[in-house]
Amino acid sequence: MPALRARPGCVALLACEVSPQSGGQIFCAAAADVALDMGQIMRAATAAGARGGGRGTWAQGGAANGALLRQAFDAAGAALAHLAG
Repeated sequence: MPALRARPGCVALLACEVSPQSGGQIFCAAAADVALDMGQIMRAATAAGARGGGRGTWAQGGAANGALLRQAFDAAGAALAHLAG
């Protein structure tokens, strides 16, 4: 993630599923020149069933199973698209 955050204008939203039963992780990151709060993106994911947090250029969280992870990732992606306009 540090390499992605070092690229001007870069925003990354990633998810990694460990297994459908055990869920996985969500990561949100942005370069310093991007005027988006990654904590706000993660709040959308937590509203959809994930747990986590963050602020500024970095946020992370996870979900208890694969279905919740996908719902949270979709919610985070929708929030990112809405905020980025």
